[in-house]
Amino acid sequence: MIDFTNYNNEHIKNALRPPKSFFTECFKKFPIYIWENKTDKIVSSERTQKDAKVIQKRLTKKSKLDFWDTHDYFLWVGVSKKRVEFQMYRIQQYFVNGQEYFDASLYNFEKFTEKEHIRLSGSYNGIEYVPGLKMLGVFRGAYSDYWLLQSLEDVFKRFKKNDALKYLDFAKIKESISLSKYFFCLPTMMPHIYKYRAIIEYAQKINARGIHKDLIGGIRYGSGYSCTHCHAHMGKLTFKFLRTHKNVFKNSDEGFEDYKIRKELEKALGIKLLQEFTRYFKDVEDLKCIPKGIKLIRFQNWVIKNSVKAYEYRDYRNMLERLGVAFEGDFRIMPKNFKQAHADAIKAYNNMKDEIKKQGYHKRLQKLLGLEQTIGNYTFVLPKELQELKEEGKILSHCVGTYADRVASGETVIVFVRQKEKVDNPLYTLEISDGKIVQLRGNKNKDASEDAWKASEKLLSFAKKHKIAV
Repeated sequence: MIDFTNYNNEHIKNALRPPKSFFTECFKKFPIYIWENKTDKIVSSERTQKDAKVIQKRLTKKSKLDFWDTHDYFLWVGVSKKRVEFQMYRIQQYFVNGQEYFDASLYNFEKFTEKEHIRLSGSYNGIEYVPGLKMLGVFRGAYSDYWLLQSLEDVFKRFKKNDALKYLDFAKIKESISLSKYFFCLPTMMPHIYKYRAIIEYAQKINARGIHKDLIGGIRYGSGYSCTHCHAHMGKLTFKFLRTHKNVFKNSDEGFEDYKIRKELEKALGIKLLQEFTRYFKDVEDLKCIPKGIKLIRFQNWVIKNSVKAYEYRDYRNMLERLGVAFEGDFRIMPKNFKQAHADAIKAYNNMKDEIKKQGYHKRLQKLLGLEQTIGNYTFVLPKELQELKEEGKILSHCVGTYADRVASGETVIVFVRQKEKVDNPLYTLEISDGKIVQLRGNKNKDASEDAWKASEKLLSFAKKHKIAV
C-alpha cells in the first residue's frame, strides 16, 4: 500500500510494515456511493456494501463524480522483539468518474526501543519526515481522534513479544485506569509506561495497588479535543523510594499522596495512623472532631470499616450537640450503623428546626389575625400551619410552598384569597412584604382579576390603618 523506501528518513524506511488487511479494514470506515437513474447506475466501490455506509444519490447530467471526500486517522501498533511502533495513518477518500480511490500517508510515527524514543511526522510533500508529532488540527492533539482497529487485548498480547514489555501486565494497567476518573488512551500513555516500565513492573510484583494506580495515572481532556497524561510526580515517586518502603505498600491500596498525608499527620500529632484511615480523615482539622479519651486505633478501624468520611462525622457530632444530646459512650461515638445513626440525627435535627419555626410562626400569627377580612366578593385567610403553604402551591401549581422559611422568619406575609362563598377552595395567593403587595397569583402563576387586586389593596390599607405589621 505504501512504499516506505521513498521516504528520506532511515527510521521510516526501516519501519515495521502493517499487513494489507489493516488498510482493508480502514477502507471499511468510508462510505460507498451509488448514483442511479432509470437507465444507469454507478457504484463507487467493489467493496461489499454490508461492510460500509451506503450513500444513495440520483444520477443526472450535473452529478458530481470527481471530488475529494472525507478523511480519517487510523492507528496501527507494530511490535517486534526489540521495538514498538505507533503508526498513525491519514487516509483520504476521493473519486474519479464515480470510482473511489484512497490516498494513504504515514502522518505520525513513534518508535520505542531500549535506547531511544523517536517521534516523527510527515511533511505535506509526503516524503520528508521531521522531529515531533503533528497535531490533527487547531487545538487538537496528535492522538485526539483516531481509529484503533486492533483490539487492546490483541495489542497487549503482542507486547509480550517485546523484550522490554513482556513482564508488564497490561490487563492490570487498563484495570487501574478504569478504577480512576480518567480513561485509557494507549498512544498518549505509552511513552510514560515504557520509560517507567521497571517501577511499574515492581509495583505489580508486590501488589502495591495504590502506588500502581498513581504510576499509571490517566488521561484528562484539555481545550478542544487535546488530552494530557496525568500521573504521579516521578521525581518523588522513585524506584528507590518504592523499594525502601516495600513493606508499607505491599498488598496495599494506599497511594503516594495518602502516604504523605499520613506521615505529615503522624509527625504533627505524634500518633500512629492506619494506612486507609487518611482516605477518610485527610488533615489536622478533620482529626479535631475526634472525641478525646477514646482508643484511637479502635476508632480508626471503626472509621475504615464503616467508610465514615470526616465531614459526615463532624456533621453528625454537631447535630447531636445542637439537639442537646451528650456525645459520649460508644453507641454515640462509634455507632454500629453509622449511616442510620447519621440519618436519625438529621431527621431529629430537622424536626427540631421545624418545631422552632412552627412556634415562631404561631407567635407571629397572633399579631396577623386582623388580616382575616372579607372585602367585597373575597375572603382573606391566613395559613394556620406552614404545611398549608405546600398544599396551596400544589393545588395552584405555583411555588408558594417554598416560602415556608421566609414566612416563618417574618421576612414576608402570605395570605390566601378565596371567594367568600367558597372559602375552602384555593383561588389566589397574596404576598405582602415591607408594607407592599409583592404579588397576587392564581393557578399556574396567572395574574389575579382586577377586582381581586382592588380588594387586596383595601386589605393592605386596613393593615396599615390598624398597625398590623406587614
